[in-house]
Amino acid sequence: PDTSNPDGVDVLGNVIPVDGDTPPGLRISDGLKTEPLSESRQKIIAQKGGELLWDQKTLILKSQVVVKNVSASSGNIKFTGEVLIEGAVESGVYIMAGTVKVRGLVGASLLSSETNIQVAEGVKGEGKALLRAKKHIAVGFAERATLLAVGDLYVNKSLSFCRVMCNSKVVQKTPGGTLVGGLIKVKGGLVAHNLGSPNGVPTTISFGQDYLIEDQINAEVKETDKLREAIVKLDHLMLTLTGDSNKEKLAQARQKKVLMIKMLEKRNLKLINLRDKFDLHCPSEILIHENIFPGVSIESHGRLFEVKTKKSRIKIVFNENTGHIEEQSLE
Repeated sequence: PDTSNPDGVDVLGNVIPVDGDTPPGLRISDGLKTEPLSESRQKIIAQKGGELLWDQKTLILKSQVVVKNVSASSGNIKFTGEVLIEGAVESGVYIMAGTVKVRGLVGASLLSSETNIQVAEGVKGEGKALLRAKKHIAVGFAERATLLAVGDLYVNKSLSFCRVMCNSKVVQKTPGGTLVGGLIKVKGGLVAHNLGSPNGVPTTISFGQDYLIEDQINAEVKETDKLREAIVKLDHLMLTLTGDSNKEKLAQARQKKVLMIKMLEKRNLKLINLRDKFDLHCPSEILIHENIFPGVSIESHGRLFEVKTKKSRIKIVFNENTGHIEEQSLE
C-alpha cells in the first residue's frame, strides 16, 4: 500500500493519526498471486475461481465448497469455484459453479458449470434433468436427461433416452455398455461398445457438423419469423391510416417498416453465413466396438444411414467426395 500519507480522516475532515508502528504486510492464501504496479502498489490476482474472504490478517481464496447432499431443504448452490457433493443431488434443485463434482446420484435437477461436470454414480433425469458444461461432462450413466457439452462427453456405462449435444466427442467406456434411445448430436464423432438395442428402440445420431451453429441458426430463424410477422401487422395498420388526420402516424409507420426491413435483411445475411458454416464437415467418425442394432438412424449433412440388421465392429464415416454415409469394418 501507499504509505506516503498514512494518516486518515473522519467524516468531518479531522485527521486521525495512525499508530507509529509500521503496518504489517498483507498475507495471501494459495490460489492468489501478486503483481507489482509500482514501488508502492501491487495487484492481487486470483488464479482460479472461488470466494474471497478476509480474516483480518490474511486474504483467503476459498476455491471449493463441500456439501453432503443437495435437496430442496438444503437449498440451491451458486459458487464460482468448485462444488463437491459427497452424496446425492435430489430433484428440483440447481447447482451453478465453476466445477461440479457429484459422488452420488443426480435426480431431475440442473447442473451448470463454467468448466467440467463429473457425476460418479449417474443421472436419473425423469425427463427434466439438465447438465451443461463449457468444457467436459463425465457420468457413470444417464437416463432421460439433457446433456450439453462444449467439450467431450464421457459415459462409463450407458446413456438411455437422453438428448445430447456435444461439440467434441462422445465416448462410452465400459465393455457391454450402450447408448440407446433419444437423440445425440456430436460434432467430433462417437465411440461406443453398443449402439441401440436388440428390441429395435429408435436411436438417432447426428455427427460431423457444428451443432452450436445449428442452435444459432434456429434462434435466428425465430427472430426473422417475428420480424416478418411484425411487418405484416404494420402493413395492415397502414391500410387503416387514411385521411389527413393520420398522415403523421402513417409516416411513422412507414419509417418503422423501413427499419424492420433493414433489420430483416441483416438477419437474412447472417443466416446465409451461419448456414454456410454449418454445411462445413468436421472430421469425425462413429466407432462401434461390439454391436449396432436395427432402429439406429445416423444422419450427417442431411444424409441418412439406417441400420436394418445387427452389425458388429464397424466404423461409420461421412464421405465428403460422394456425399454419402459409409460403413467400414473395424477389423
